[in-house]
Amino acid sequence: MEKKAVLRFSGKNVVYQGFGVLKHLYMELYESEAAGILQRSDIEKNALIELILKEAKAYYIGDQPSMIKEMTVADNLYTVRKGRGAKLYHKKEVYSKTEKILGEFYIDVEAGCLVEDLPKTDIRKIELIKAYVQGYPLIVIRDLLMDYSLKDQKEFLRILTLLKDRKQSFIITDYNIEVLMNVCDRIMIFDNGRIGKTYWKEEFPMCRRYYKSPETAMVPEQHDHAGKGRKEIFSVESLSGQFLDNLTFSVYENEIVSLSSLNKNERTELVYYLIGRKKIKNGIITYRGRPYRPKSILNLKKQGINVLRMQILADSYVFHNLNVLENVYIGSIKKMSRAGVISKSFCRFIKYEFQSGFFSKKENWNKTGKELDEITKWHIYLKRLELQNPKLLICEEIFAINDERVDKAVMEFLEHAKKVGTSVLILSSNRRNLSKVSDRELSYAEGVYKPIR
Repeated sequence: MEKKAVLRFSGKNVVYQGFGVLKHLYMELYESEAAGILQRSDIEKNALIELILKEAKAYYIGDQPSMIKEMTVADNLYTVRKGRGAKLYHKKEVYSKTEKILGEFYIDVEAGCLVEDLPKTDIRKIELIKAYVQGYPLIVIRDLLMDYSLKDQKEFLRILTLLKDRKQSFIITDYNIEVLMNVCDRIMIFDNGRIGKTYWKEEFPMCRRYYKSPETAMVPEQHDHAGKGRKEIFSVESLSGQFLDNLTFSVYENEIVSLSSLNKNERTELVYYLIGRKKIKNGIITYRGRPYRPKSILNLKKQGINVLRMQILADSYVFHNLNVLENVYIGSIKKMSRAGVISKSFCRFIKYEFQSGFFSKKENWNKTGKELDEITKWHIYLKRLELQNPKLLICEEIFAINDERVDKAVMEFLEHAKKVGTSVLILSSNRRNLSKVSDRELSYAEGVYKPIR
């Protein structure tokens, strides 16, 4: 019997944040199937999820619950919104139906319980039931088991399996291949905006071998001699938290170090420690031989530390009322006049800096921020960082945008940073382009620190 397709893309291209994020996408999904999509980039995930929700009747389960927290579980399940109105049921009938459906799936939650009083794990389980009750043929789940305990993982997967038996289809996009292998019928691995490989369940052992990066175990003595003859500028020792476990590494002067294979939780937690959003309780971080005290982004800049994050809109880095030269210049506070106005001498200095490379075309200098394309905005932001000349640069997902022009700009930026003596720490979920720019590439996987090269 031929399988019923609930979703089909043929040669689909998607532009997201001004870049071609998805390229020639061919993908099909069938009834009662759980398809896993391995994606490391949040930008790719956002683009794919938006495309699916636009093209198909699908229910999305992500970081933020789509349930109304001030309402009860029963009202959330059986208040079906269509157009401007809503189909409301008699309260007694609503609660009776809710108790019945929750009982069918052995979910220990009362129908009259307010959603805001439930833990996130229970809310996500109820979202699965809501999608089924309201007739969505497809459920899209992002980062399936993030923040879940082992017990909650098993419970969520139990409900998902029962829904598959009832002809419910799933698309699960995740950064963790082991999670996908536990629940999916097939896995599609994204590579630079395309589906590079597809593996069916019987091929999953090959899938693991394909995805596994070549790593070698490291003994402590190797780490001690990694920077022999060079001055250590930044050091992390035995850093542990909610997701990190005993993370240890160092960055030396005039060196680019990349830390790859961090999942989203680990990467985010480490960034929060480094920018001062989360207090360091277990472990030691030092900068130039002293305890590392970030406090705030502004305080970091005063210490000669800057942060580059590539998974947000470039538009947020650019002032629409300023031209190209002014936008580049605005980040360098030390060169501002007392009145806060950019003087002609400062603009002449910037023009002198821009006689070569991307900014060599003078006709672009006076374009305002609202006239610029996305690639120009990234060049402006990178040039602004370059003029600030930080001593230490912390980069998060620096190759998150799958665009050759952005890749080239980033590589040129890192090359210049190293020439002027900037030390660079790159935090990434994958290894894309890292071998091209790193002096040392380290992998952090499952609490173990290993050098890749």
